[in-house]
Amino acid sequence: MSTTTTNLGLVKPAYSDTADVQVLNENADKIDAELWKTYNDLGIVVNGNKAALSAAVGQFIILKNSTIAGRSDGLYKAAKAIPANTTIDSTYLTAVPRGGLNAVQNTITRKIRDYSSVTIPSTGYIKIDSFEGMGIETSKYLLSMMFRGWEAHLENLTLAKSSTGLDVYMLGPAGTTATNVSVEYFFVDHL
Repeated sequence: MSTTTTNLGLVKPAYSDTADVQVLNENADKIDAELWKTYNDLGIVVNGNKAALSAAVGQFIILKNSTIAGRSDGLYKAAKAIPANTTIDSTYLTAVPRGGLNAVQNTITRKIRDYSSVTIPSTGYIKIDSFEGMGIETSKYLLSMMFRGWEAHLENLTLAKSSTGLDVYMLGPAGTTATNVSVEYFFVDHL
């Protein structure tokens, strides 16, 4: 029987019913191994009731072949740390009902704030906002901020967080005025 090997390392024989069954059986393990690698890229895989790798609180867990009472196969988050090769029960897992990407999206808060007539004082910086001023919980982390729209010479202006991370400053040459500036902020929940 002649065979060829595909890019995935799977064997493809010349067509015959017997050969097809044999090849499916031989390749099933290779396909399964590739799927497990993909699962581990998305979250820690718990097979039955044990994870081969440890998981920190909040990490995504993919439960396969579940033997855990009250937990079916699917996506979860670690409710508490999971040591590698430890038998776990349902108290270790919290369901993620709307899917992993939706769960991540729900941790992000976007704010757009407009500022008028901001003039940089002689210190070279001025506080323009704060978590409190934007109604953002201090448990969140400021992931990014950037100018969206402006009437100013932005090549001379930048944005920065305070050392506490809870205030936002505009920096630039003393006397520079930003007539109208919009800043887009993205905040994320601490994991």
